[in-house]
Amino acid sequence: MVLKGDSCLLNGRKPMFIPDWTRELGVTDCIILRVSRLGKEIAPRFASRYYNAVAPGADFIAMDILREAQQAGLPGHGQSPSTTPSRWVSGRSWTGIQTRRYSETTNGCSPRTKP
Repeated sequence: MVLKGDSCLLNGRKPMFIPDWTRELGVTDCIILRVSRLGKEIAPRFASRYYNAVAPGADFIAMDILREAQQAGLPGHGQSPSTTPSRWVSGRSWTGIQTRRYSETTNGCSPRTKP
């Protein structure tokens, strides 16, 4: 799980620019939760009270910069803006998000297995 601030979201149909300083741009799929309430040490059973919308999205990552940051012991995520949400869905209408299982597949195969 990667936590990012709202400044990392690409909103309002604005264009995304690939920075000149990266040579390897990667993309991962993600589930984005829009947090609507402040909290500290929230029990899992109360987590749904702290977000009001969810959206599938894509997270663009400068892989070469991420590797360099990880080798230096620094956090490598958080380019601004680097995450694109699709349509937001009300969190109340999407019950059971904590118990759902997610997986990503390419051509019907998990990225961890070879076809």
